[in-house]
Amino acid sequence: MVGPVEKVRSTGCDRVIVTERGTFFGYQRLVNDFAGLGDLMELHTSPRVGVPGPPVCFDCTHSVQTPGSGATTGGRRDRVPLLARAAAAAGADALFFECHPAPDDAPSDASNMLRLADVPALLGTIARIREAIEPAASGAAPGAAR
Repeated sequence: MVGPVEKVRSTGCDRVIVTERGTFFGYQRLVNDFAGLGDLMELHTSPRVGVPGPPVCFDCTHSVQTPGSGATTGGRRDRVPLLARAAAAAGADALFFECHPAPDDAPSDASNMLRLADVPALLGTIARIREAIEPAASGAAPGAAR
């Protein structure tokens, strides 16, 4: 992604974000590459980029789509929290969620959307994961003042 980031920045746009959202791999589902997520996060330190790399977003709801599983694209809404926790623990800068008060009634992507009422608890879990890993990243002891 260094090339695409450089190309976008060459136009004068310095507000770039890169996203991992899964790719079709032949199992009627999208597959996330967490090794590739690490590669995206390493753009922060890439000498080729020349400036700080872009933030990395993990698209939690797109990642659980199951293309080709029916007349419309299906999804595994039940796996969104699992992938969100994994991406948070891996150090992704941002997480993307599609949410709806009644996902099954949503006009698009109903099968992979989260119920809006379920989001606060998931965000609380993600915040605790981030709090647990941030001291390790900085070398500080857990719970140390920042």
